[in-house]
Amino acid sequence: MSNTAFAKMKKKRNNVADLTAKLETAGGKKKDYGDDRMWYPAVEKSGNGYAVIRFLPPSENNDVPFVKVFSHGFQGAGGWYIDECPTTVEQECPVCKMNQALVSSHGNWDATPDKDKTLVRTRKRREGYVSNVLIMEDPQNPENEGKVMLFKYGKKIFDKLIDALSPEFKDDEPLNPFDYWEGADFKIKIRKVEGYRNYDRSEFDAPTELLGGDDDKLSALYESQYDLREFVNPENFKPFAFYESKLNRVMGKTQVKPSADSGDDSPVETIKPKVDTTSDDASEGEGDDMLNYFEKLANE
Repeated sequence: MSNTAFAKMKKKRNNVADLTAKLETAGGKKKDYGDDRMWYPAVEKSGNGYAVIRFLPPSENNDVPFVKVFSHGFQGAGGWYIDECPTTVEQECPVCKMNQALVSSHGNWDATPDKDKTLVRTRKRREGYVSNVLIMEDPQNPENEGKVMLFKYGKKIFDKLIDALSPEFKDDEPLNPFDYWEGADFKIKIRKVEGYRNYDRSEFDAPTELLGGDDDKLSALYESQYDLREFVNPENFKPFAFYESKLNRVMGKTQVKPSADSGDDSPVETIKPKVDTTSDDASEGEGDDMLNYFEKLANE
């Protein structure tokens, strides 16, 4: 990466209309278990949390400053199914296929019994996004401050990005949250509402130049950003047989260790969570944070 790439990014940074269109039609991944590049906002014992980040512009060779990803996280008779959804890269997913078959067996969604609708909601894919961010404040983990990290977030935060770019009211000034010079810090405010993380009070601060607008510092920052294309690279996804074998074990259909062809030799544990995954709040809210919680449980 050269300073030429930074100069090119700076020159085309004001194409807000193009960025807005791509955000609104968002289109993500490799597994982030144990990925020390990933940053997760921490909470206090009360369940509340606070942090400040700055969303960063597209890295070199990236068209937009985010990627859209899908994942699954649910418990079956044989343990937890926690993994990416291959539909992220337009490949067939056995979990989505299972849900479609269940609904089809009843004719359509309206004819599907409530108990099966609950199953489908519990097992459905979760929408998430990944961006480069600069950690400005992280009271729970101050060692992260000043670092460029990857942030995986859900639809609620994504909607706030769209609202910043295209305000609902005409007296609100549009803001490109991914811009070094005219962007703004994003204050993440987490509350525990009915047992789940809630991000409704998160907000953008007033626009300000990042790092004082110093091109040398910003160029160095730009060079430290991660290439997001790995998250949408089909080569980083496993074969259908891997996901199918794992799903069969989680659903209690087989206890046989999968073949070498599936590439799945990870154990499946029965874990008792503190989260009720059948809740509509869990399925419609910050699904990626729920998934992160599942992942941490699975790795303990």
